[in-house]
Amino acid sequence: MDVRLKARRTTLTRALTPAQTTEEPVVLPNWCPDCGGSGYLDSINLVRETKVQTCQHCGLRWETRID
Repeated sequence: MDVRLKARRTTLTRALTPAQTTEEPVVLPNWCPDCGGSGYLDSINLVRETKVQTCQHCGLRWETRID
């Protein structure tokens, strides 16, 4: 005896066209303006469109606009 209380789940797959895919912008850290060392992102402010970065070598903290 086969009793089903719930409907079977169906797998719904569809291909996305290139117009339906959204590409998120990539935010990369910049080089330190003082020593030229590599920086890392501390935070990203999407409202002001800025990013706060810190140098790994000298510890300088700076803010730049998102490119």
